[in-house]
Amino acid sequence: MWVQWVHVYYKKYNSMWGAEPNQASWVIQKILKVKKYFEEAGYSEEEVLRMENFLTKAMYLKLRGEFSKVPWRRLICKNAGLSKWIFILFLAAHRRLLTRDKLRKWGCLEDTSFPLCHTEEKTINHLFFKCSFSTQVWAAVLDWQRVHRQVMTWDQELEWAEQHCKGRSSNANIYKMTLAGSIYYT
Repeated sequence: MWVQWVHVYYKKYNSMWGAEPNQASWVIQKILKVKKYFEEAGYSEEEVLRMENFLTKAMYLKLRGEFSKVPWRRLICKNAGLSKWIFILFLAAHRRLLTRDKLRKWGCLEDTSFPLCHTEEKTINHLFFKCSFSTQVWAAVLDWQRVHRQVMTWDQELEWAEQHCKGRSSNANIYKMTLAGSIYYT
């Protein structure tokens, strides 16, 4: 009976799409405001009327849009390390860490040399894998994990991790945690 009343009072032989909730209850207002979300997702009134079943996932994907997945997402999402380590690894992967080269660009810092070696600017590549101190630490960590290869640059390290740490093996999990921990403590 309520549904019939809504049809008679709000639809009035017109499209429900254009109905305006005049002094309606909050339930009716919510129902009529849903059209805004359908329009944002790109649905027309005819498409909504032809729908036999509604999938929330399909609506969500249309509203969200298309995004490409970053290749290093498994290093972040499937990492068993501490959350603060993972957050810093996320910032490093996005190149958003506030290193001295970024602070200098903002005019906050004059000296950009790395305080441990005083040889180069403190960039992400130098900070983690080019500095002699960081290289020794990371080489020892790799040796401890029985990963026999040279220390690489940050981009190469991410690429290597994407290729070799895909599964859920203990070696892959340990590598992801030690990478996150090394980035955090460096």
